[in-house]
Amino acid sequence: MIGEKVRQAADVVVSHPKTATVVVTGMANFNVWFANYEPIAKFVTSILGIVLVTVLIVKHVLDIKKELTGKNDK
Repeated sequence: MIGEKVRQAADVVVSHPKTATVVVTGMANFNVWFANYEPIAKFVTSILGIVLVTVLIVKHVLDIKKELTGKNDK
């Protein structure tokens, strides 16, 4: 099934040269953008990872605290 979709996409690219040009241009533009802004992308993803870990730790601490206080009330 996936092979058929790839084959259909390849047929479209081969039959429409402008499509191939757009795809190649888009890939080239992305590579240039990524080469120029890679340090920024790495910094942003690192910060987002730190924020995510912090949020998860806080959530787990609050859940544990809630569970412990709930057991003491009973």
